[in-house]
Amino acid sequence: MKHPSKVLVTLPWNDASVEGGAERSVYTLLNNLPGAEYKIYVVVILKKGNKENVLKHFGDHIKVNVIYAEKGWKSIWRLKNFIRDIEPHLIIGNVLHICTITIIANLLSGKKSKVISINRGMDIRKNIEKLHLIFVYYLSNRVVAISEGLKNQMEKNLIPKLKKISVVYNPFALEDIRRKSNIPLLEKEVSWERSRKTVIYIGRFDERQKNVILLLKAFAIVSKNFELNLLLVGDGKDRKILKEMSTQLDITEKVHFLGLKENPFSYLSMSDILVLSSNFEGFGRVLVEALACGVSVVSTDCRSGPAEILSNGKYGALVPVGDAKAMGAAIESTLKSPKSPSVLQKRANFFSIESSVREFQVLLKEVLTS
Repeated sequence: MKHPSKVLVTLPWNDASVEGGAERSVYTLLNNLPGAEYKIYVVVILKKGNKENVLKHFGDHIKVNVIYAEKGWKSIWRLKNFIRDIEPHLIIGNVLHICTITIIANLLSGKKSKVISINRGMDIRKNIEKLHLIFVYYLSNRVVAISEGLKNQMEKNLIPKLKKISVVYNPFALEDIRRKSNIPLLEKEVSWERSRKTVIYIGRFDERQKNVILLLKAFAIVSKNFELNLLLVGDGKDRKILKEMSTQLDITEKVHFLGLKENPFSYLSMSDILVLSSNFEGFGRVLVEALACGVSVVSTDCRSGPAEILSNGKYGALVPVGDAKAMGAAIESTLKSPKSPSVLQKRANFFSIESSVREFQVLLKEVLTS
């Protein structure tokens, strides 16, 4: 009987109490890989928080080791020792800077395990991101992009092109998302005027990437003509900046900072439109989650992901990055003529767990047997 292949996965996690899109994508994928074929080890590089809040997301068949490290590079020596101990056939890194660290640890270990590096988004304007990309590209057996747009962006910045980039979309537990969206909120959890139309944002408060200020400006324009609520579900380092901006725009009575929510889908299902205002993405996971709940969306046409998810505007409005007037007009138009929930839900089915797992297994077998 053939022994299962040993696969080691490295994953950065900033705060154990906060579950981001990358973390959710990784554990969803790993939990659905067949245990008979793969013996999976995960090393989580955690900045802060109780590791139990991380461990609970992984299935019993997955062995998870948590390394506390404020800076990723501080985990290299311990990661190297871990590679030596388990001798994996394959190592999978997630997020460019952790992929770099993973490759270095693998080289130091002397075990020469094969490496797949997954790029989950990058700000190519930053030189350090370009350096990570080049290092990872040339020293990995295969590189995965989570969208075609991200793959194209990577290839434009790489010479020569070695044709080693594959695209595997993030997996989505669609039925679980829909089940959670049907869980009603308690009356005390609803702090906004329910008779108004509702716009929602779900994500980090990180202006370098997410540009929530753009949404606030667009909302201020639209709310002159509509009685609206804006729900901001999330948290982050720029929360104070966003509160100050909502005051400057005189929309504080309509903007509700709800903080992090264990089940954001209950709030999503009570909303009329989800807005993604990002400057850049790797994919734009929250758009698929909105589609799965049958909620109309408006997104910036940023690199990379939204145009693919929304099929160039067929399933939701796309507006230029940084254009508050265009975003406001798209929100107003969508409020007047929302998309059919059944059509949106059907589109979300394209990003099912089954599809992603199937594609990822093909990739694993190609690399393991090469």
